[in-house]
Amino acid sequence: MPVVMLLLTAGLWIGYILLSSGAQTDIADTGNTGTQSTVDVIHEKDAATITYLSYKSKGNEELSFSYTGSKWTYSGDASYPLVNSYLDSMAAVVSYIGVYRTLDGGDTGVYGFEDPLLTFYAEYYDGSNCQYAVGNQNPMTGYLYLKDLQSGNVYTVDPAILPYFEYTLADMFAFDTLGGDIEKDYITSVSWDNGAQTMMEVSDDAQKEAIYSAYQALTPAVPADWSGTDEALSAYGIADGPSVTIEYRRAVTSADESGNEITTRVAASYTVRFGTPIDGKTPYILPGSQVIYCVDSATIDTLTQLYT
Repeated sequence: MPVVMLLLTAGLWIGYILLSSGAQTDIADTGNTGTQSTVDVIHEKDAATITYLSYKSKGNEELSFSYTGSKWTYSGDASYPLVNSYLDSMAAVVSYIGVYRTLDGGDTGVYGFEDPLLTFYAEYYDGSNCQYAVGNQNPMTGYLYLKDLQSGNVYTVDPAILPYFEYTLADMFAFDTLGGDIEKDYITSVSWDNGAQTMMEVSDDAQKEAIYSAYQALTPAVPADWSGTDEALSAYGIADGPSVTIEYRRAVTSADESGNEITTRVAASYTVRFGTPIDGKTPYILPGSQVIYCVDSATIDTLTQLYT
């Protein structure tokens, strides 16, 4: 019986080895396919010294950006407002690349590099650069194949690299905040300028509610133009268009000599410039912004009816 059991065990072990070898051949990989905890750093730079970054995720257009000092600029339109934090994260990722394995066979043609999930390229202040492609996922380890497009070396890398590059240009648009800190109950009047200034005192709760709702509807959501040029203001009718100013009492918090917080109200105003409505949309520009946004005309009728 011990001999029989030994033979059965040996047979099972040989079968396991053959199955493992077959599975490994299917994914055209060599070496140990088990997950590894050690990481070899193949590229390490100071992310703050990056000067250029481009990337293309599968199914999306290629995007490229320049970095000067502390600001990212979209190569296709230098005036495009960008949320820098997305690109800061990408720069950190491309500047420190750790891999789990180096594949001795290199690119065998079945790792997915012909139609990669991601490609990225970076340049640095010292003149160096890097360029990589991310291919398919190893079904046994869960790691992704990574190819150095300059040396041709192939590695396996953690799939956590992908989410950093899944953002489109629209995802990175830096929207303005509405601002003003207006509270409905403290709206006092509304002024409008349509060639001549007019003011209307506001005391009715229903009026305050309607004006406040129209104010909130101006929260930036649909950018139309961000060039900041006089031509754009003219094209949207804002250069010679009306403006509406909401007067209110803004809360100001301070501390007395004992450190107790005291809230007082001070007079404040918030002015929005409007353009020519078209197709049910009204263009507008907020204080301190160069971006022209559009809003459904129906949602701000309370304000626009004041000067129409």
